Amino acid sequence: MAWLSGYSYRKKITIESGYVDASLSNFVLDVVLASGSFTFSRARSDGYDVVFTASDGETALPFTREYYDSTNSKARFHIKVSSVSDTTDTELYMYYGKASDTDHASSGYTVWSESYAGVWHLGDTSYEDALGTYDASLLSGSTPSVTDTLWGRYLTLSSHSFGTDLAMASLASNDEVTVTIVMAWTGSGTFIPIEYSDAFYENSAFAIYLNNYGDGYPTFGECDGSNINIIYDATDCSDGTLRTLTFTMDRSGGGTTTNYSYINGVATGSRTQHGDYQADTTGNLGTETLYFGSDVGVVSPFSGTFGDLRLSTIKRSAAWIKAESYSIRQLLHSLGNEETPITPKALIASISTTITARRQISQMLSVSLSATASLLYALPPPVLDAISKVGACLYLKWT
Repeated sequence: MAWLSGYSYRKKITIESGYVDASLSNFVLDVVLASGSFTFSRARSDGYDVVFTASDGETALPFTREYYDSTNSKARFHIKVSSVSDTTDTELYMYYGKASDTDHASSGYTVWSESYAGVWHLGDTSYEDALGTYDASLLSGSTPSVTDTLWGRYLTLSSHSFGTDLAMASLASNDEVTVTIVMAWTGSGTFIPIEYSDAFYENSAFAIYLNNYGDGYPTFGECDGSNINIIYDATDCSDGTLRTLTFTMDRSGGGTTTNYSYINGVATGSRTQHGDYQADTTGNLGTETLYFGSDVGVVSPFSGTFGDLRLSTIKRSAAWIKAESYSIRQLLHSLGNEETPITPKALIASISTTITARRQISQMLSVSLSATASLLYALPPPVLDAISKVGACLYLKWT
């Protein structure tokens, strides 16, 4: 196994095939590090020397560093894995411990290249799109606080609204959309953590509702200009538990395709699509605002933990959605023990120890055989003859 030159430590990362229902290409793995899983003092304080390779130990993998907080021993990385198997575990390596290292992080476009229109982690108050295209801004409310969770850093919202102007052309590819968020909420009102529209009855509009019918259930609504199509998910999400919530939309079938909702990667609701994709009331692909934290005008603001908004221009497969949810929730992979390279000095010492041990065993066997021979020679001939016959019988039986 090759060792990446200059690095003092590494850990094996194993993607568990048991959580992967079909092979995936260019999948992004989320890895959260904390004091219990990673010794931050062994790496640079800025995390520049934390890099990732394929299973051969030397082929570099593209990755982004969402944050690296050595003071509080917290970090989160997103690694692009070219192929993830559903039959055998996929292995990669994380190297660290190179004081002279420079930054190896890739651009967001390189990592989030598999049909993502925008990715907002919201682990700080910059509200940036990881792809660098649709950075959001705070529209209402004071600067929200950031909450550390086992899955990463997310915003704590209460009557906050954010928005970014999103070109509809980027969503019109194949007439498909997949939206995923991480959220935890409690409340008795109707909340809208996501809305894509400047007026909901526009043909392009879609939104996620929480508690729309007073039952704590999430729903997904999309409009074709005259009808609002609702996916009703009968899962109570009002207990404040952190969850991944995913909805798919496919308007390519003219009312024959099915849209789905997923909670923690499991399909929990579905509804037949209304009609074809229409960009706006004039039929042109324009620009609309993607609101998160509330709807237009902050009529139904979301209160709770919110982050990891991922918007795709395709209808993701059930296998992808499940793996992505498990990845976000830190269930898809396991982190191995810390390894160090075998130096020439250590290798020579190991060989020397092995040779010494073998010599000692050889000497012990030699003494034992010599003593046994002396004992046999001292026995009377009839006894030796009997032993020989028994030995011959045992030999014939065993062979």
